[in-house]
Amino acid sequence: MRKLFFILIFFLLISNQAFCQKSFLSDFFKDFTIYLSGNYISSATIQLNPYSTDIIERNITDEVNGGYGYGLSIKKKIISDNIYFSFSTEYLRITDNSLSTVLENDTNFIPVHVTENIKFVPVEFALYFSLPQALDNLNIFLGGGAGIYFGDRSRRMVGYETITTSKTATVNILVLFGMEYMMDKHISLLLEMRVRQGEFKVSNHFPVDNVTLEGVNYQFQQDLNSKVFVDGLKLSLGIGYTF
Repeated sequence: MRKLFFILIFFLLISNQAFCQKSFLSDFFKDFTIYLSGNYISSATIQLNPYSTDIIERNITDEVNGGYGYGLSIKKKIISDNIYFSFSTEYLRITDNSLSTVLENDTNFIPVHVTENIKFVPVEFALYFSLPQALDNLNIFLGGGAGIYFGDRSRRMVGYETITTSKTATVNILVLFGMEYMMDKHISLLLEMRVRQGEFKVSNHFPVDNVTLEGVNYQFQQDLNSKVFVDGLKLSLGIGYTF
């Protein structure tokens, strides 16, 4: 009889533990929203000589046109119904064919066409809260956070393209504002604006350091060390599913 009693207690403890684990997992995965979005970045800046001792040369930049990408975000309600934590990442590619530079030697100079390519992958974390709702189905929010910014840059000119020799991610802050329209209990549409100083460092190498154009030989810088700032306004339009 005592053995039967202990067996019964054992099964009750196992059942209670399983119930608690199931309850914890159920609560943990409650109020999760996953978003898929299409993104647009308005601009980016390339600091061409960030390590120069000459302040004028150090401040020379190329302003690069914006580009498009896609992203994934996960949002979790915490503390209260109005405070959320989010994780997001995206892939962005910018190609700008409108740039130019000047090659020169002792007696001649010639303008040449330049193409800049930027790849950008941020990993961002943010806290934000919802403002009081004006409409039942419309959620307006704002917030801020920080991100780790990875990326790459390549330059193409006079038939040659750089090879990346090193790249370094950096950490910086962000602010965001947006609105979410709930189509039903689970499906929502998202419009978000985000501003950040997404910076990364890149070192590149041209395979040659000179080129002959129109019978004249021109030297150019073979090793490039730059900082890239994806600092334009980010606009996102997405769809979300709430669990």
